[in-house]
Amino acid sequence: AVTRPNSAYGEAIRTIRTALMLSHAENPPRTIIVTSAVSGEGKSSLSLSLASLAARSGQRCIVLDADLRHANLHQLLEQPNASGLSDYLAGRVPLDEAIEIDPTSGVHYITAGSRAPHPADLLGSLQMRALIRNLSSRYDLVVIDTPPLLAVSDALMLVRHVDHTVFVVRWEKTRRETAIAGLKQLMDAGANM
Repeated sequence: AVTRPNSAYGEAIRTIRTALMLSHAENPPRTIIVTSAVSGEGKSSLSLSLASLAARSGQRCIVLDADLRHANLHQLLEQPNASGLSDYLAGRVPLDEAIEIDPTSGVHYITAGSRAPHPADLLGSLQMRALIRNLSSRYDLVVIDTPPLLAVSDALMLVRHVDHTVFVVRWEKTRRETAIAGLKQLMDAGANM
């Protein structure tokens, strides 16, 4: 999306970003969760692409890897998974040490960080809610990449604390029943999809 913004992929990401912005034109969403029913559907790629295009268009943007079990954002950015979200939530590092900047896109990011023994507890904590509020006051857009819904409940802990949830389905790969089960979980949790 950054290196070839006029490609079909870049246009698709721009279309998703525009749809999000127009969903509440007078008050565009500042916090977004990206999730899916199962792994391998493109959550991390979409999260980073949305954030990167927003940053390229002049918005202050940050993307968080909230998949504390199977972190992927650092791999896409080709960076180490150093002190990150789990370390900040556990009180081991201050926020400014957890935030890094991708020089290619200008997007700010927080990797997942150290392995956490109880990821759901960290993501469901008051500290995580405070972090979302803090980041939404500092950035124009906060994108949170979460684990798949049918594997763990981590994403469900966060959906009520963000403006919108984007549900990703891998075309012609994800079974209809699987996608419906993921959507039902989000609806039951009160997500704004």
